[in-house]
Amino acid sequence: EPQVQGWLNLYKKCFSNLNFCDVISIKNLAKIKGASVVILNSDNSEILGVLCLGIRCEEFGLNNYKDLAALQVKAPPASISKLLFSLSFAADKNIEKTMLLRQLKTSGQLNPELGRRNEWWEKNAICDEENTVDCRHYKNVAELSRLFGFATNCYSQNINKNKTEEKFSLNCGDIGLLKKINDKSTNKLNYGLSGFMGLNTLLNEVVPGDDGLVKFMSWKNYERLRRNKNLISRKIEFTNSSNVIQSVLGAGDTRVSALGIAALASQISQVASNNKPILPIIIKPKGTSKYPRIGTKNKELSKLNVDSAKNVILGMQKTLLKEEKNWLGNGTSYNSFKAVFEKECSNDCPIKGKTGTVSFNDRNYVGTTLFTGLVNPKKMQEYLSKNISTNLPKLAIGVIVFTDNDIPNGHYASHFFMSLVKDIISKKNLNQIVLDKESKIEKKYLLKYESR
Repeated sequence: EPQVQGWLNLYKKCFSNLNFCDVISIKNLAKIKGASVVILNSDNSEILGVLCLGIRCEEFGLNNYKDLAALQVKAPPASISKLLFSLSFAADKNIEKTMLLRQLKTSGQLNPELGRRNEWWEKNAICDEENTVDCRHYKNVAELSRLFGFATNCYSQNINKNKTEEKFSLNCGDIGLLKKINDKSTNKLNYGLSGFMGLNTLLNEVVPGDDGLVKFMSWKNYERLRRNKNLISRKIEFTNSSNVIQSVLGAGDTRVSALGIAALASQISQVASNNKPILPIIIKPKGTSKYPRIGTKNKELSKLNVDSAKNVILGMQKTLLKEEKNWLGNGTSYNSFKAVFEKECSNDCPIKGKTGTVSFNDRNYVGTTLFTGLVNPKKMQEYLSKNISTNLPKLAIGVIVFTDNDIPNGHYASHFFMSLVKDIISKKNLNQIVLDKESKIEKKYLLKYESR
C-alpha cells in the first residue's frame, strides 16, 4: 500500500540519515538499535507494509531480503503471549471478566497487596486452587496457537524401515504467504515467500504422570522452588507448571515476529466479528478488489469464542486508558499515546493494543519491547478532529524494537506504533516531503563543498 509503505520508507531514511527525522513523529530514535514492523489489513490479513532496521535484519543472511526481513526477525513475545491465554480465560466462567480486562490493561497487577506483578496470570494458567487435573487452559492455548499459525511442535515423525525417527523442522513456525486463485487455503511453505509467525513448544512439553493425568504444582509451592535456587524438584508437576507459566509470560524459547504479533491482533479482531481467522498473505489473486474482505462468517465459531475475542479486544482498548477507580496504574500504552498525540485516549479510543517487554534476565534480548495493535484510520481521524478523507482499511500493526538499554526509558515499541499511526493518517504529501528534504540536503552539502 503506497501510503503505508511510503511512511515506512521515510522512517528508514531517518534511521540512516538524521536530516529526515524532523518530518516524522517519533523523537526517541537515539537509543533504538533496530526495529521490525509489519502492517496488515486487519480484515483480511493482507500485508500492506514492512520495515526492518538494524543488525538483526542482517543476521543469518536476512540482509538479502531487505525490508522483507521483518517477516523473519524473531524475539521473545513477552506479555504479548497473554493475549492467547486471555482468549481461554475469557471463556472460563470461574474467571471474573472485569479482572481479566484490568489485568490486560496494566499487564499484571501493580498493587503489591494483590500479590506479585504476574501472580494472577500464573495462577490462572495452571488453575491454581482449582482441580488442576481438569485444567484446560494450556490445551486451549495450544489449539489457538495452531489455529493462528503458531507452531507448538517442531518435530515430525518419519517411519523408516519399521523404525520411527523424529525429524526437526528448520522452518518451524513459518507459513507460506501465497494464496491460490479461487482457493481459500494457503499454499504450503514456499521458499522466498514465507514468513515466521511464531513458536511455542513449551505447551507441547506438558506431560501426564504415571497415572495418565496431567497435573500441576500449587502456585505457592512452585513460587517457593522458583525463588530458592538451592531447592530442586524433579517432579513432573513442577516441570508442567514451569512450562505453562513460562508460556503465559512469553519466556523460555518462545518466539514471535512482527508478522506474528500483527496477525494475532488481526485474527482476534476477525474472530470477534464472527469471521474465521485468516493467515497473512503478501500476494493476492488477480481480479480481486484493492481491499477484499476475505473473511466469511463462520458457523463453526461458538458464541463463547466470539464473546471471548470481544472481551480481549475490550482489554486491549483499556491499555490506552488512564488509571481507573479501584485499580492501580495507567494502561501500559497510555503514556506513549499521550506523548505522541498530546492528549489522552478516552473510553471510545479507536486504538486497541498490547505491550510486551522482554525480561532483563534474557541477556540476548534485554531492552526489547513489542507492541501489537489495531487501528481504524477513519475513526482515528474523527477522534483527532481531523477532516481528512482516507481510503485506508483498518490496520493491524506489529512492532518489535531492539535497544541495548537494560532499563528502557519508556516503552519504545508502543511509542513507535503511535508515531506511525499519527503519520500514516496525516494529510502530509509524502512525495513532496522527500523531494523537499533531498533538495535541502543537496544544497547543504553544496554550500559546505563550496566554502572549502
